[in-house]
Amino acid sequence: MGNITTGSATVPEVIANRSIIIFIPGYKDLHCVAIDFELDLVADQIPDWQKITRNQGASLTPESIALIRHLRAGNKITFNEIRVKCRNCRIRTLPPFTLTIK
Repeated sequence: MGNITTGSATVPEVIANRSIIIFIPGYKDLHCVAIDFELDLVADQIPDWQKITRNQGASLTPESIALIRHLRAGNKITFNEIRVKCRNCRIRTLPPFTLTIK
């Protein structure tokens, strides 16, 4: 997510770095963009029916940001089903990654 390079971030850091940037070590000239992704929030204060949201493009939707604002230290955000398209390749799904709110 943006400039977040570790597995943890504060809520303001997540909101400030709201776009997924695709970087694959060793491939400087590989330009991929996120098509869509799913957020899975692990937080007791959010109702179960709101914990999974789908985001189009590379950025968090306003709805996802509103939910993230409710997160507390120790809550988790898992980015699942991150679909990317490279300039000269097919659509690929990246493995999930998780951020812990600090």
